[in-house]
Amino acid sequence: YVMSEDKVLGSFATNFPIRSVSVAANGRVTVVMADTGAAHYNTYSAEGELLFEGQATMSGSGYPMAVSLSPNGELLQIAYIYLDAGVQKTNIAFYNLGPVGANIADYLVRVQEYKDLLIPYVRFMNDETSFAVGDDMMIMYKGDQIPVPQAQFMYNQEVKAVFYDENYIGLVFYAETGSSLYMMNVYNVNCEQVGTYYFNMEYTDIIFEKDS
Repeated sequence: YVMSEDKVLGSFATNFPIRSVSVAANGRVTVVMADTGAAHYNTYSAEGELLFEGQATMSGSGYPMAVSLSPNGELLQIAYIYLDAGVQKTNIAFYNLGPVGANIADYLVRVQEYKDLLIPYVRFMNDETSFAVGDDMMIMYKGDQIPVPQAQFMYNQEVKAVFYDENYIGLVFYAETGSSLYMMNVYNVNCEQVGTYYFNMEYTDIIFEKDS
């Protein structure tokens, strides 16, 4: 079911169990579904019309670990994990579901390969900025039609949590030194690291306010 604040916009049924979901601000929905030997990823309008469908296998493109739609629903980002001769790799794929992608096979406008990197988390900050969080690196992308990598940020600690809004990304780690329990690196929408902050407070959510 797809709902706005005051009404149900539409609904649809799937043929396979849903494993993950991403919803755009305009109500478009991408669902990743599990089937025997394959994963399906379909995008629907808010009313339930099938707009795009694809299929992935471990022997082909890999398994879709994470998926994200841009707020306008035109760009779809998927992180695929796969093994190549025993080496773990992640492909970040971008699909353009608008007029630009309609002229390209399978709407696929870019694929970036990352060796020895597991990426389980991808998100769009706005219609032209997205990011991918891996086990030892975060990558930020720019482009409202064909996204391209803009910056890479390395780290050597396990990411404990990720928080973001349209302006900032925060990666939380356990602090390794000093009296603080946690450390958070903050990056802005311009693909820059703006600071590192230490704190002891236990938390559930971290929220970035627009004026601070």
